Amino acid sequence: MPATDLLLLVTTAAHLGFQLTVTLVVYPALAEVPAERWRAAHDAHSRRISVAVGVVYVAWALACVLPLVAWASGGERPAPAVLVVLASAAATAATTAFGAAPMH
Repeated sequence: MPATDLLLLVTTAAHLGFQLTVTLVVYPALAEVPAERWRAAHDAHSRRISVAVGVVYVAWALACVLPLVAWASGGERPAPAVLVVLASAAATAATTAFGAAPMH
């Protein structure tokens, strides 16, 4: 397995773990915060999670770009499975950027 494919696999798995944690642990915990304390709890959550978001998304974006850079530089075309992962990653990033992130 090429190193770029392995990096893409690892960062995609890290992103999945991050998203599952936020969806199954963080959001339900925030939903239990009383309305009068919600804004403060959400703001604290946003401060705490920003480093993890940055690390996961920057690493994932880099891993997504590397196979395309290698291909553009004369390397082999990425395998079909890699292209599917890249398309899925782009759709996920767009959904996050234009859907989930503005809700915060």
